[in-house]
Amino acid sequence: MQNHYIYTARDINEYTINKFRTYLSYETWDCVFDLKNNPVIDTLFSTFLNNYLRIFYNHFPKRKFVKRLNYTPWMTLGIRTSCKHKRLLYLYTKSCNGTSLKRHYKQCCKIVADVIKEAKTYTYNTQIIKSTNKIKTTWNIIKRENNRHKKLKNVTNYENSLDAFNNYI
Repeated sequence: MQNHYIYTARDINEYTINKFRTYLSYETWDCVFDLKNNPVIDTLFSTFLNNYLRIFYNHFPKRKFVKRLNYTPWMTLGIRTSCKHKRLLYLYTKSCNGTSLKRHYKQCCKIVADVIKEAKTYTYNTQIIKSTNKIKTTWNIIKRENNRHKKLKNVTNYENSLDAFNNYI
């Protein structure tokens, strides 16, 4: 399974919007308001649209972006769908004050939590059973679940704290 996917989108931010507005203000638009030489409205609109889109595409080009996925081996399509459904129920409960809807939302939360717990248990048990070093695999799972990663100790900070402690004494 891939841990990322690539998508294309327009990079629209405050800087590009301001630049786009500036270039729109520099455009004279004389060809759009030239009713004497070209009285057909469709042609004038096409000219306007072409000029506008030319500036738009120059300032907001399509770019490829990479979205990294947090890989969780227990996350299935059904669990993702249930989580999306739970989020929609949450939004509905915020906009409506129905007690039956809130009860249904709480029941959905409990069911999704139970399914996730069972999926994690099954996946991690399978990983431990298939592993050659069961203790190491178990500790790696515990670290992953607790969001604890290996961190290199900064030796200079350690030495600085020792110096400070020695100076204090």
